[in-house]
Amino acid sequence: MTIVALAFVVALNVQCENKKTDDALREDIEQERQEIKKDLERLRDNIDEKLKEIDGKIQSATDESKERWKEAERELKEDRAKVEKKLDEVEKSSKETWKEVKADAKKTARDVEEAFDKIAEDIRNLF
Repeated sequence: MTIVALAFVVALNVQCENKKTDDALREDIEQERQEIKKDLERLRDNIDEKLKEIDGKIQSATDESKERWKEAERELKEDRAKVEKKLDEVEKSSKETWKEVKADAKKTARDVEEAFDKIAEDIRNLF
């Protein structure tokens, strides 16, 4: 009887430790999720600001430069859609999918930031 009781106590201890580990993992994932979400939202907001700026430039541009502005606008809208998609994936990710979603979201953020910087440089060169 004592062996059974001892086995039961050991099993309970293991179960408690696993729960603590799962809770800590969930907290870590949630913290990472919030950080990545904040970064993606900031990137989206920067794109929105640049789109407003471009819209004003398109309105006052000559025919020659208007096409360049419209191309920059199209590229930024595509990048914004990518960011929105990743935000949605980050929100919907589970503990099981988090690692892959996190890596993909970080890669998308880097790619979009690079494209955003290139577009910003192209816009500066239009003047």
